[in-house]
Amino acid sequence: MEQTITPSLNSNALKIIAVTAMIVDHATFWLLSSDSALYVILRIFGRFAAPIMCYLIAEGYFHTSNKKKYCKRLFIFALISHYPYILYFDLTSFQATSVIWGLFTGFLALAISQSKTMPLGLKVIFILVCCLLSWTADWNYISVLWILSFGIFRKNLSTTDTFFSFDRVNLLCFTWLFNYRWQFYLSLRNLLGYSATC
Repeated sequence: MEQTITPSLNSNALKIIAVTAMIVDHATFWLLSSDSALYVILRIFGRFAAPIMCYLIAEGYFHTSNKKKYCKRLFIFALISHYPYILYFDLTSFQATSVIWGLFTGFLALAISQSKTMPLGLKVIFILVCCLLSWTADWNYISVLWILSFGIFRKNLSTTDTFFSFDRVNLLCFTWLFNYRWQFYLSLRNLLGYSATC
């Protein structure tokens, strides 16, 4: 028997949380000593940004009226954000890029997974290519896997088995990438209260 989840957040609320978390995370990184307890607490809060943004990309895929334009906008913003990113961090053009590139490749991977005509083998190959293409992005292939997970399991998040299998896989990825062990659990519990009607 499926559990009923009562929505308590809409997309605008999630966007505000994600943007606030990212601003706090970046400001903390620049302004506070990494040895302080406040630094750790604020960086953990900052980790709300990644899963929420990936979740909203997955939801956006299913709610947009024009997937091609959505994808095109992500690509354009990925290009626009690339050069400020590498200039700030003093990197070469192909050394790294911003989070938006990972969101773009994640959107592509989700689109591939939802294709009704593409053979499964080709889907796997192209999704792996998306993961490779996002390797140098700020959240690298983890963002691709998150967007895929949120998209593929979006109708089954209320079932216990799907919830826990999804939670374990992503917690391992998140722990490896960010080293704050409980942030994904915190974020996921909030995402489960999301209402896609707004």
